[in-house]
Amino acid sequence: SSFTPSANLGGATLKAGLDFSMTAASGFTNYIGTPILDTAQMRDHNNAAIGALGGAFPAAVSGTSTLSTFQYHDVGTLSLLANAVTDSTFSSVDQPNDCTNDASNSLVGGKYGCTIGSSIAGPWGRFYPHHFTYTTTLTPAYSSTLPPACSGGNGFTYMDQPNLGINLALTAMSFNETTTTKYTAGYASLGTFSITGDNGGTAVALSRLSPALPAFTWSNGTYSASGGAYTFSKLANPDGAYDSFALLAAVTDPDSVAILGTNSSNTTSVRYGRLFLGNNFGSELIALPLALSTQYWASGGWANNALDSCTTLPASSVRMDGYAQNLEACETVLSPVGILNFANGVVAGGLRLSAPGAGNTGSVNLTINTAAAAGNTCIAAVPSAASNANLPWFTSTTSRATFGVYKGANQFIYMREAY
Repeated sequence: SSFTPSANLGGATLKAGLDFSMTAASGFTNYIGTPILDTAQMRDHNNAAIGALGGAFPAAVSGTSTLSTFQYHDVGTLSLLANAVTDSTFSSVDQPNDCTNDASNSLVGGKYGCTIGSSIAGPWGRFYPHHFTYTTTLTPAYSSTLPPACSGGNGFTYMDQPNLGINLALTAMSFNETTTTKYTAGYASLGTFSITGDNGGTAVALSRLSPALPAFTWSNGTYSASGGAYTFSKLANPDGAYDSFALLAAVTDPDSVAILGTNSSNTTSVRYGRLFLGNNFGSELIALPLALSTQYWASGGWANNALDSCTTLPASSVRMDGYAQNLEACETVLSPVGILNFANGVVAGGLRLSAPGAGNTGSVNLTINTAAAAGNTCIAAVPSAASNANLPWFTSTTSRATFGVYKGANQFIYMREAY
């Protein structure tokens, strides 16, 4: 004897994970056994093993076993190979001597097979995703929740800083959140999708990210990208700030399946940064302070980056050159030495140049070596090679410190201003 299996999806298509019915009919009203479904003997639309299938046949009534709560948690069609549905117990009274140990319906030595088996059936219907999910996290280079815990707000990353983390996943799902792994090449009804950059509703070119995100193709039901060393590149001219930067997803599916939940990553800040050294002038007889801060481009101008309590700078990376007039190399010396720490975007007290002394009037230029060692510095009275700060994502201003040039006339003994 054999089963004749059939399935009812309630139509030509069904969302993955929803209930459908499947029947195994024996053709004999006295059959009351329980058919066993072997999913290893089922095939998908590519004649490959199927995905996750839930449900099992109950005991037959009047020769037929029907269950209306099967669920297929993948996409495509279902087919049964021969003997995908069997019952080897119904003929137990005849075993082992009165039947053969198989599902044969042909006499072998005057005996039929002990196992009731099904014939080839299907393909049935077409299952498609129930929904898509988009779970993407952007991890800034500096954050209050990650070491170093040195940033406020939602964290930030400087443009050209290769420490932006992206963990992205767009996934086709069944009703119970199982990934429909067969939503991939070979499934004829694949949708298309896009990932785009956004800043509070304004598009941001995805070409700014390096390395580029992988090609937009489905792989086993998922599109993913992951890495902790992405870079948001600078343009030739400062722009931004992108303080609500996010990655958005959009899907166009032929079955009108949509993203369930958010289609956006979290937001983070991406800023064009520079190291700012201020100009100053004063007497050659006293030390001269110079403001030092991290800045970012915002609304067409530069502002101190109050989020930045993260950046550190070796004082030895401050290059000193362009000495003018009576000021010679290292007649003025930098302090403090060692590592300078920024808090809320500034170095408290900034840098200080020692008084060069009477007669040593003139100026010196100061620039921070952000990306390569160059020139000399004065952290002692003898010139030494200026080091590399290893902060290539910053540009640097060049400041001028001037001693004893801008002052009043020497012939005044007493001067008073009336207001």
